[in-house]
Amino acid sequence: MSPGRNGQLAYFRPRSVAFGALPPKHIQSRSIVVDYDIRDTGTVHELALRGRLTFDSNERFRTIVDTLTAGKPRSLRIDVSQLEFIDSAGLGMLLLLKESQSGPVILRAPQGQVKRLLAAARFDSLMTIEDGQGA
Repeated sequence: MSPGRNGQLAYFRPRSVAFGALPPKHIQSRSIVVDYDIRDTGTVHELALRGRLTFDSNERFRTIVDTLTAGKPRSLRIDVSQLEFIDSAGLGMLLLLKESQSGPVILRAPQGQVKRLLAAARFDSLMTIEDGQGA
């Protein structure tokens, strides 16, 4: 909003953005969903997450949960060292994954914003968080 004639507020819509147009690339990149790899060692499933774990990742993350619950390993190690961002929905997805497992869940090597949000949400009281040096 900006002041218009006679001191009234006027609403302006940018001319370069048409209804239904794609947002700029820097905004589009924020909706990239999480990418992952799963490795089964027999007793431990190892899950490596990359990218952004957000609400937009919900469907893909449910696929991960379904894949991991099929084998019911004794423990699950989640490498989050390449996870760039997580939001509250992403935290909820990690909780769903923890609840689906019969054994312990370990988060490995959180960095930056992910580490700060896990600490703020007190995830260390819910699961083991390794600093990346432990294996």
